[in-house]
Amino acid sequence: MPHRTLLQKRVAALDGVLFINADLALPEEPGIYIVCTKQYIPLYVGRSRNMRLRWSSGHHKALACMRAGADMVKYVITADLEQEQDYIDDLQPYLNDRAA
Repeated sequence: MPHRTLLQKRVAALDGVLFINADLALPEEPGIYIVCTKQYIPLYVGRSRNMRLRWSSGHHKALACMRAGADMVKYVITADLEQEQDYIDDLQPYLNDRAA
């Protein structure tokens, strides 16, 4: 459990927008995004060359994230989209495929 609290603090420290506003409020930059609950529990990690466009065009996990209690979309602006797997490995989000 202490490990989970440390991860939650790490996620909480990132820039973010409300889940319901992600399609309008995320930056139009490349980056890694983390969908999380109010308690900053990671639900899904993804990457995009334009985070706002990714969400405004209809994200394939949006409904699953909403059902799982999504509250925020935290993000890191970075051109190094290969970092996505590092975030998935570290945060072990609920809705990412574990088999990958």
